[in-house]
Amino acid sequence: MFFLAAILSPDFFWGLNLWSYLGLPVIIAFTGGGMILLNKKTYLKFDELISNLKISNNQIIAAIIAFTILFIIFSQSAFFLGDGYLRIKNTEALQYYSSGSPLGNYITILFYDKILKPMGFPAITVWRIISYLAGIISLITFYVIGRKLFDDSKQFTYAGMILFSSAIIQMYFGYVESYPFFFTFLFGYYLSTLLMLKTGNFSLNPALWIISAFFISPTAVFLSPAVLYAYYEVTIRKENSQWFNFVLPVISVVFITVVVALLLNYLGFTAEKYYDGLTKVNHILSIFPSESDQGILDFTHFNDILNQIFLVSPGIFLIFFSLKNMRNSINDNSIRFTILSIILALLFMLIFRADISFVRDWDLFSIVAYPSLLLMILLFSRNNNYYGKYVIIVIGLLQTIPFIIINSNEKLSLERMMSISNISYLPDYAKSNNYDILRQYFKEGVEIVNPSDFKLTELTRFKIEKSLYYTELAYNYEKNERYLYNMALYAYVLKNAESAKKYLRMLLESDYDNKHLAYALLSKIFIDEGNLTAAIDELKKIEEIFPDNETPKLDLAHLYYNAGEPRNSYDYFKKAYSINPENEETLDYLIELSYLSDNRKSTIEFYRKYDKIKPGNPATYYNMALCFNDLKMADSVRYYAVKAEKSGMGKEIIEKLLKELKN
Repeated sequence: MFFLAAILSPDFFWGLNLWSYLGLPVIIAFTGGGMILLNKKTYLKFDELISNLKISNNQIIAAIIAFTILFIIFSQSAFFLGDGYLRIKNTEALQYYSSGSPLGNYITILFYDKILKPMGFPAITVWRIISYLAGIISLITFYVIGRKLFDDSKQFTYAGMILFSSAIIQMYFGYVESYPFFFTFLFGYYLSTLLMLKTGNFSLNPALWIISAFFISPTAVFLSPAVLYAYYEVTIRKENSQWFNFVLPVISVVFITVVVALLLNYLGFTAEKYYDGLTKVNHILSIFPSESDQGILDFTHFNDILNQIFLVSPGIFLIFFSLKNMRNSINDNSIRFTILSIILALLFMLIFRADISFVRDWDLFSIVAYPSLLLMILLFSRNNNYYGKYVIIVIGLLQTIPFIIINSNEKLSLERMMSISNISYLPDYAKSNNYDILRQYFKEGVEIVNPSDFKLTELTRFKIEKSLYYTELAYNYEKNERYLYNMALYAYVLKNAESAKKYLRMLLESDYDNKHLAYALLSKIFIDEGNLTAAIDELKKIEEIFPDNETPKLDLAHLYYNAGEPRNSYDYFKKAYSINPENEETLDYLIELSYLSDNRKSTIEFYRKYDKIKPGNPATYYNMALCFNDLKMADSVRYYAVKAEKSGMGKEIIEKLLKELKN
């Protein structure tokens, strides 16, 4: 199947066709290698090796170190999966609040803001560190719980290899998203629940793991019925019903939730804000597909679910060879728990809408991975089918290794992103988002602070041209005003004024909330064309939007100044000064313009105001003396001349001024 998907690589194989990005020689090598590995003789040698393996603490430590090194070496290179670029952008902006992960996001941004940022680290660093830590803690969690859950070192080793050969471990390879710790907590939850069910001894650990996962992502709520079943099995169903023990986890979870909710409220994250953030976008699919979206009863939606399962736990399809074993084990509460967890995960995948498509939202929908893998481990353990476990490991590695290689290679990541963006049945909103992410990728490292002064080099031209191309594609699929403004901005920077004006006119005909940006860019275009009158008209529209803002008044003052209209320039500088009387540059212009208009009294008044902001400047006092000289006010001339000399003005200059006064 992997081979056919790689060769054919049609749209509906996106979860199976990873080999296709690695080239034909690698496809052939993986196919041949996979056939050799699945050979029974190869398995027997492997099984003998595992059977003779004695697990020690030193080996576990070495394995954790080895995995950590791999996490770092093969870290994600581009951030097309999930909302990686958005996470980096929000971190740079120190956006503490996230409705999708309120507590987790707050802790992440706080760590960056208070520790990493002062040390000079980029925003991406905090997400990489969290990803690595989540992977390390997952390994430690498996060792601590797994050695109690599995009867011997052989079962423990096989189970570990199955769980850590899944593509879900991509979360730990410097993955930039909110989910690495979410899946670490889910991992601990599944293992601790199975351990509790195995021993029959009540434990609060499963509840603590699942509530920890909930604070990273509210998705955990959808999985919680399974833990209630597990507690029911070890409390109420016992011969001596233990109602208190059944209620205790619920009380504990409610108590912890209330404490955390109060903490978040104290930090400014109110329940209303959290609710609004979750409900501002419709997260539930309609039953039937529409022109703009998939539906629950949609072939393409079922196809996405199958591809998602193939991506993170392809071994689950071996369950068809274990149906008899599963029927015989259906009364086992561990089997029931994993089946219930799988059903809940599949139900979530079925009814919830992928905001950026299943392909990129793979992380959120990977909740099916751990319960399905654990179910296969339990089923094959019942009849000591180690070959079945071995096959799951091989199939998992044949999927996971290419996935990690692709995501650690920027060129391959880009190629896959371009490919998945062309999936024919992708909803328009998802395609638009994909192309906007490609726009962000190409624009990375290019800051357009002042479009008029932007310097085009061969590299920046290439980046801006690519950014414009992908923004236009994004706009084709979603008529977003932000895209229109970016298109106008990029066209302007590329010296294509006519295209920029066309996009800006389209923008101004829309319901764009930030029309002042369009007016400002239009004014720059008109200035470049020498049409100062039109530029002034655009800036006046901005002034109408922001009547109490200094900036548009200053822009108008400068335009009138450059247009040779000192009277209008003076009026707007004065309006700007009334808003911000501390602006030295504004005072400089007011002094100059009032002096040029022969209004010495106003000039002197502005000099006095300047002196309050920046006292002790000899030039200020000297110029005031000159103004008083023009007004024939001898005493004031002498007063400010002396003051200028005391402040550092040359004696010869002062004597010359006083001599002129006598004459």
